[in-house]
Amino acid sequence: MAESNRPQRGSRSGRLDIDKTGAPFWWDAAPPQETDGQSLPKTADVVIIGAGYTGLGAALTLARGGREVVVLDANAPGTGASTRNLGFFGSELRVSLGTLLKRYGENTAVALTQTAHDGFEHSKSMIEAEQIRCDLQDLGRLNCAARPAHFDALAREAELLNRSHGIECQVLSKPELEQQIGTTAYYGGYLQPSAFSVHPGKWYQGLLDRARSAGARIIGNTLVTGLDRSQKRIQTERGTITARDILVATNAYTSDFIPELKRRVVPTGASIIVTESLPEELMRAVLHKPRLCIDTFRIYRAFRPSPDGDRIMLAGRSNDPSKGPEHNGEILRRKLVSIFPVLADTRISYSWGGYVGFTFDFLPHLGDVNGIHYAMGMNGAGVTMAPYLGHQIACKMLGRTDQEFLLDRFEFQQRRLYGGDPWFMPLLLSYFRMLDRLGV
Repeated sequence: MAESNRPQRGSRSGRLDIDKTGAPFWWDAAPPQETDGQSLPKTADVVIIGAGYTGLGAALTLARGGREVVVLDANAPGTGASTRNLGFFGSELRVSLGTLLKRYGENTAVALTQTAHDGFEHSKSMIEAEQIRCDLQDLGRLNCAARPAHFDALAREAELLNRSHGIECQVLSKPELEQQIGTTAYYGGYLQPSAFSVHPGKWYQGLLDRARSAGARIIGNTLVTGLDRSQKRIQTERGTITARDILVATNAYTSDFIPELKRRVVPTGASIIVTESLPEELMRAVLHKPRLCIDTFRIYRAFRPSPDGDRIMLAGRSNDPSKGPEHNGEILRRKLVSIFPVLADTRISYSWGGYVGFTFDFLPHLGDVNGIHYAMGMNGAGVTMAPYLGHQIACKMLGRTDQEFLLDRFEFQQRRLYGGDPWFMPLLLSYFRMLDRLGV
């Protein structure tokens, strides 16, 4: 990133003085690559719409399977959610095992959590086999009870994970949790000793490089405006391209060209801040051990150390990322200080936002609709699950498997009165904030 575009540090007064463009911290080491000047071919075996983790995971498998693959993105590849997240590299779905048990019964619930673990193993194995240097770190994860009543639920979840999957989870009382992190804000929780993180920008860049090396063409700044389904023709602002197969992998950024998928995904705002570089003693005062952390508030806070270990990064939901990095960054700065008062005078160097794609059942989905393939609905777990779902849908498109993938079984739900514009989200978040204040 050019020097003139680097985020600037703020003052000791707490005022934010950051990059007005909201460029993510990750872009310093792995800036998005412009693809202007690439011509749009007339035909391809497969056209993938969306060049995020899902699209690239599919492109890699399809290209190595002998298909001629073109991947289109409305913007520069790597400027969407794939490089705007916190870099948690987990083996969990958004839905807890306890909720899955109530909803589907033991066999299906255990199978779904195994699917999440399979996604983690697929993506981790890819990083290792492809030698992608993306700061893969095993830090362990703390799940923190924001209210006393939440502790019992976390303890039950830890017991379920231990019993059904043999996942080692250590329940921590409030004093035991305070031996891990420097705050009195929480009421205990549980520790999953093995839980990974990555540098999302480097992970994305590695996938992009491998897909290109396999022969896939990645073309950015090419907004899709319509589909002619009978002719398998994709209309874009730069012309048309015809394909034998089409895969939509746009998740939270799905637009009007395919309304039947747009109305099944709810784009939800999220924002992230990153502190200035901190002295080692201050880092240790905040995180006694380097851990990934998330709490149980409905308007959650998730935080972690930066890969180099000298900054604190915090993510949370946002009403509207379009309000800008200063507005949302100040909201998150106050949340950070409420957890760690010792950071009251710490400057914020980075603030940015983006959108997370949620589904109505909080499960990812893949399949086809009216002859168009899709894989989307990561619910905040896309860093590991998205490349895996891309690979799975690619295998189906290649005819490599006749077996039903578990996530094929579940209806990709929609709701009446929802057409893809989350008009209800400000009201819902206000309701969640009220419940959080009441401790419900």
